[in-house]
Amino acid sequence: MTIISEVHDYWCNFTRHFSPYSVLSEIFLEAMVDTSIKMPCSVLQKTDDNVEFIFWYKNDGVNAFYTLDARSRPLGEASHVRNETYGDRVRFYVTAAQPYLQLDSLKAEDSGAYFCRVDYQWSATELTKVNLVVIVPPKKLIIRDDSGQEVRDVAGPYRERSTISLSCEAQKGIPAPNVTWWRQ
Repeated sequence: MTIISEVHDYWCNFTRHFSPYSVLSEIFLEAMVDTSIKMPCSVLQKTDDNVEFIFWYKNDGVNAFYTLDARSRPLGEASHVRNETYGDRVRFYVTAAQPYLQLDSLKAEDSGAYFCRVDYQWSATELTKVNLVVIVPPKKLIIRDDSGQEVRDVAGPYRERSTISLSCEAQKGIPAPNVTWWRQ
């Protein structure tokens, strides 16, 4: 809301920023690529109020990729509408003890912030934020000797007590892989 008032030759500009939503919880989840994830949504069953809509958004998207319409009916009988972004990979289980959105066959680009917005008939809208990181293992590990040549099976031969240098490169992977060496 912006208020501007004129008093003689002076201007006063007041801006108030506010969020019309109450964020109930923020959750951090990780899952491997090609698996499934269950992202919880806080849906409070209130005796004096009803859920009208539940929307799922990704990042700061304007268009919901999943909508549940429960106007004038119990949650278990609500209509579910999903857009083509996720197709059959997404389902919302609203009647579970802890309602959740299941996303199957995870892809690297599924990483991001997801918001479950619950609109009640009378109460304030509530949000659950789920931060999802989809882990993608490295495509290939390459071991190189001190001359920069790729080691295929066995490094060497080397003279006893000589100093050797091997490096390991992990190609791709999300998040960026950490490489450690182990000795048996």
